[in-house]
Amino acid sequence: MVPLRRDLFGPSDNVIGQDSFVQVKFGALAVPQLAGAARARSQAAKPAAQAAWAAAAPPARFLASLDGQGWQVPGSLPGGLPLYAAASASTASGKVVDLEYSDGLYVVSLFVQRGTLAADMPGWRQVNMDGQQAFVSGHSVTWTAPGFVYTVIADAPAQTVTQVVGALPRAGSPGVLDRLGRGFTRLAGVMNPFG
Repeated sequence: MVPLRRDLFGPSDNVIGQDSFVQVKFGALAVPQLAGAARARSQAAKPAAQAAWAAAAPPARFLASLDGQGWQVPGSLPGGLPLYAAASASTASGKVVDLEYSDGLYVVSLFVQRGTLAADMPGWRQVNMDGQQAFVSGHSVTWTAPGFVYTVIADAPAQTVTQVVGALPRAGSPGVLDRLGRGFTRLAGVMNPFG
């Protein structure tokens, strides 16, 4: 009972995605065992900057620690997509966070890191999504918000992806009222730990 094909339907019962295996081969996976000098050469050949992803458990505590460091990342996304997994990696350019959201049918991966996008994005198409200037390539959307780069990779309807992008931080610096509102929300959370 191995699923070899999947049809993904949108809210209007239209097929919005299809995945299928065109060739399947079952059997044991053989992993070569290297001995002595060969193992040492193999380890030395690995890139030094190769990032190792570390799972963050529980995700809610991980989000709280990121918020304390100025990262703006949500606990859930529009479309009823709660956070179910989180991980991070340290790279030569800094920390990269991977947040996974799903309702069991659709999956949205959100990657966040400090920095800005390059001025030229070959292979990406510039678009406006819910008022946010972004770049699109396949199932990926990326944009810059103050001090961070956000990248969404989604297996979800276009409407959901647009809502997700619209709900995440936007380019341009927040105004005084936005900053005051965010500060008031944090203060209210401290005053009422149950709300």
